[in-house]
Amino acid sequence: MRRTSSLLVRQLPLPHLHMRPRVVITNELVGKRHLMFGYRLEENFDLAKEERRSRLMWVLGAGICLLIAVYFIHPFSMSIFQAYFLTSLFYGDSFYVQRRDKLTEAWLWKAFFTSVPLHVLILIGILGLDRAFPSIFTKIVVFIPLLTLVFGIEAILFDEIASRFNRSEVPATG
Repeated sequence: MRRTSSLLVRQLPLPHLHMRPRVVITNELVGKRHLMFGYRLEENFDLAKEERRSRLMWVLGAGICLLIAVYFIHPFSMSIFQAYFLTSLFYGDSFYVQRRDKLTEAWLWKAFFTSVPLHVLILIGILGLDRAFPSIFTKIVVFIPLLTLVFGIEAILFDEIASRFNRSEVPATG
C-alpha cells in the first residue's frame, strides 16, 4: 500500500503484463469523501453496500433467466415470475444489501416475521390483478413498473416496521 495524492490505493501485482497496476478503491477513501474520478463521493456512499446491491442484481437476473428456461420446458403462470421478482428484490435489498451486518440481531428477525404477512398480502393482491385483468397485468411492460413501485412502497413500510423494533436504527436510505 502507498499513499498517492491523499488517496489510499492498493496496487495489485500483475507480473506477466507490462502494464500499470490496477487500482482498488477502498472504504477508507469513501469515509473521507475524497474525489473519485473527478467527482465528490456522496455523503452516505458505502462501497460494500454497492457491491452487495450489484450481486443482488446478478442473482435476480440469473433467477429470472432460470425461470425463463424452465418456462420454455414447462409453461407456468406469469405470477411465479412476478412473485420471484418482488420477493427477491424486497428481501434481498432489505436484508442482504441494507442490513447485512445486523442479521444476527433478534429485532431484525422480529421485523422479518412481521413483514411476511404484509408481503403475502401484497403478492395476493398482485395475483388478484393478474386474474382480474389477464390481458393487461401479465404483460412485462405493465408488471415491471408496477412491481418496482410496489417494491418501493414495501421497502418504506419495512423501514417503518424495522424502526419500531429497533428504536436506535435510523431508516436506511439510498
